[in-house]
Amino acid sequence: MVEVARFPDGQEFYRVHPRTHAVDDICSFLRDSEIVQAGLIPWGSNYTFLVTLDIGEQNPLLGVYKPLRGEAPLWDFPDGTLYRREYAAFVLSEALGWQIVPPTVIREKGPHGIGTMQLYMHHVREEADYFAIRERHAREVKRMAVFDLIANNTDRKAGHCLRDEAGHV
Repeated sequence: MVEVARFPDGQEFYRVHPRTHAVDDICSFLRDSEIVQAGLIPWGSNYTFLVTLDIGEQNPLLGVYKPLRGEAPLWDFPDGTLYRREYAAFVLSEALGWQIVPPTVIREKGPHGIGTMQLYMHHVREEADYFAIRERHAREVKRMAVFDLIANNTDRKAGHCLRDEAGHV
């Protein structure tokens, strides 16, 4: 189901309800759980933090927090839109049924204000090599290229292509 929602500044966006209760629960945790630890990931042009979320269970949830305040200006996109585009990529991935983008929400309250919070994906390190993934998972890499074309993603890098513990790219 798709509904129209609004950003704090009043601009509308479409919200797709996640495909399963598990994804819905993860999105709720990402949006609402207390951030108990946040560490800056020092590489990249935008501020990105690996955060630990207290979800009230033994094992905390890891997320990737990208605040609006940490976005570097780009010549080809309006300022202050990266977090919205990150969320839109998740919405598109869900709408297509491709599940290419990990669960991602807009979090209004974070250590540095509004931004996205995305589920941290544990990945298989020995296959964190784009060329190995491209050869072994050609169909998934091609689908990702089509996704990037539809989403107008101009920032795909080899390091963004990871295989998760379940074998998905």
